[in-house]
Amino acid sequence: NRQRVEIAIYTPELKPMGGAGPAMGDAVIGMLKERDIKFYPQHKVQRLESGSRTIVFEEGEASFDLLVGIPPHVAPKVVREAGLTDETGWIPVEIDTLETHYPGVYALGDVTSARQPNPTGLFLPKAGVFADEQSRVVAVNIAAELRGEDKSKRYHGKGFCYIEVGDGMAAYGSGDFYSYPGPRVYLEPPSERHHKERKKLEMDQLGELV
Repeated sequence: NRQRVEIAIYTPELKPMGGAGPAMGDAVIGMLKERDIKFYPQHKVQRLESGSRTIVFEEGEASFDLLVGIPPHVAPKVVREAGLTDETGWIPVEIDTLETHYPGVYALGDVTSARQPNPTGLFLPKAGVFADEQSRVVAVNIAAELRGEDKSKRYHGKGFCYIEVGDGMAAYGSGDFYSYPGPRVYLEPPSERHHKERKKLEMDQLGELV
């Protein structure tokens, strides 16, 4: 049972959901603590020792029985080799139109480095909700360009997400990531309603693919 299991999260990040600002990170850490999940920030993996089931970090190490790891997030090879990326490893874009430095070339979603227009220096988080809205902006503007019209559609930097916490519950976060002086994001506590909303959203999106 859960009381006999120790769960820990190790990450190179300072806080979870960094693109949403420190307050959101603190809120997520609080939810982890409430569920007796340990959080270890600023732990960069050097190697895994499968024989001893040990993760070796730049500083320190941790043993495990079951490891669920996420590899480094990088842009696809074809994108990198095309010369579209910059020093961040992603494609820089105009934050409101998703245009790249190359005429007629757009980029959206996880492959972009869209820096928020505020003093934080944070980048727009990589999440499907942003890619979905960005795709609509790009599609409308490409269609307008083909018709010889002005490209007037703009991306607003707003987004939301659900955070599943188990037991049929989910939290809900939403906000304006282009806000000044920093992202203005709100987190609603876990509830069954948010979990059901998340499931409906998932089914609706899958239904659009059929």
